[in-house]
Amino acid sequence: MTTTDTNERGNAEATMGWKIRSAVEGFVTTLDGQLRERPISLTADLGTHTEAEPLEGIAAALLAVGHARGLLYSYVRTARSDGLTWRQVGKALALEKQAKHEERPLAELAFEYIAGAGDAWRPSTFGWRCGSCLQMVTDRGPYNGHPRDDEYGHSASCQRLRRARRS
Repeated sequence: MTTTDTNERGNAEATMGWKIRSAVEGFVTTLDGQLRERPISLTADLGTHTEAEPLEGIAAALLAVGHARGLLYSYVRTARSDGLTWRQVGKALALEKQAKHEERPLAELAFEYIAGAGDAWRPSTFGWRCGSCLQMVTDRGPYNGHPRDDEYGHSASCQRLRRARRS
């Protein structure tokens, strides 16, 4: 990534942060919550800014987190439906450093991030609709190395599954 790309990404992230703050504060005011002026810094005179009352802000921010998580799951469902792998999803989730640190496959970390950690009595699954056969698939993760062993629900004539069998 070039310096220009890094700067553009940083600017985009800052813009997103301000938009999220604005949305949270807008939600607070929609529910007749209070906003107030607060100092930007407690240790230096840097002026003031407006923010929600703390408890109202916490509740609204938590709601935003829930909606963002739902949107994340929706994008992952679309990615899997489009044929993208759990490894590709892991890259998009920025889990590469964690995978290296934990010496674990990136695909497994991505699956567990989205589906949660299962156990021997209740394994984790993640459902999505196959873009090839249009059937609902129960994905048990990338643990067995082949979609026919991990993805249940494809039709017998699913082209995606046939291509995977050939590879």
